[in-house]
Amino acid sequence: QPHAMNCEVLEDVLVYMQQHPDKHDQYAFNAVLAVREKAGYTYTLLDPLLFCNGALYFSERAPQMLGLKAVVVQNNHITGSNSKMHRFREHLLWYLDSPGYYANASASYLVYDNVQAAAMGVVDEHAALLSALALGEILQRTVILPLFCLYHAAPGLYAGSADWCTAEEYFEL
Repeated sequence: QPHAMNCEVLEDVLVYMQQHPDKHDQYAFNAVLAVREKAGYTYTLLDPLLFCNGALYFSERAPQMLGLKAVVVQNNHITGSNSKMHRFREHLLWYLDSPGYYANASASYLVYDNVQAAAMGVVDEHAALLSALALGEILQRTVILPLFCLYHAAPGLYAGSADWCTAEEYFEL
């Protein structure tokens, strides 16, 4: 529920960012919270499986693997507006496009399915992707990308979640 004190915190974050343009927004938020906490400001953390950051939702896919529907998904842990829009679109979380983005009767598609053993490695994965994109360009088709193999387990991930990721994990899109 909105509260005047919470709005003041956000206003303080914006002021802090203007005064410290070299600092990232998360740094500014943490700095303001630290000052506010010393003055008695209290807050409650939201359930991270329902109010997810980008790593938890897009990379670890924790809520999806646990059968939960996230309430809010923060599109962080990726840089660039275009990458963020692409990632939201690919996860059906972007509602600003017309339905034509997802299904265009006049468009031709090429589905790139990169099913291969994880032992193939990221170099082969990259080469296969470049080949699929070149073929799509030659055939004048939109290439539909699959998930990509991570090839390693990462600490702190839910069991099974470290196997696959989206293209944004590997490539600057």
